[in-house]
Amino acid sequence: MAEEDEREFVYRIDDQDRINYVNQDWLDFAQQNQAPELIREKVLGEKLERFIADWETRHLYEIIYRRIREAGQSFDLPFRCDSAGQRRFFSLHIRARGGSGELEFRSRIERIEKRAPVQLLRYHDGGNKAFAVICSWCKRLRTGKDTWEEIEEATSISHLFGDDPPDLSHGICPECFARVRRELNGS
Repeated sequence: MAEEDEREFVYRIDDQDRINYVNQDWLDFAQQNQAPELIREKVLGEKLERFIADWETRHLYEIIYRRIREAGQSFDLPFRCDSAGQRRFFSLHIRARGGSGELEFRSRIERIEKRAPVQLLRYHDGGNKAFAVICSWCKRLRTGKDTWEEIEEATSISHLFGDDPPDLSHGICPECFARVRRELNGS
């Protein structure tokens, strides 16, 4: 059964990619999802890349930003932002705001699907020194050098992570990287 959420999550970055605005829906969502460090005072003025863990995703965003700023085009991108008990499918719209180099990011939840809770996605204190890489877009988990599995499948295999889940590091799987590149190139 799908749920609905009508909120719109908005943030903006200046021409130096520093966050200069977050709306209340964005702040509320961060708090509802156990991200107590994501409050207005701690994110405003920070470079957006600080919140993107891996170089591939940062590099892809840099390409997107440059393309939007140079061509004045907008860019739409689907992604997932799951919680332990939900698959959340989002749409993201990025556009330039005037000629200042400022970019605006608007995202909405397109649909929510309930699922059995995934231990790996539950909030924990980050004390584990192990890391698991999850795709920033599709939320598949890297299970080998060149293999990515749906998170439910990956965590059910021999109880992959046991009772001490690793911290998550966000990356991008080869399929999502190729899809975003195709969209950037207009093909």
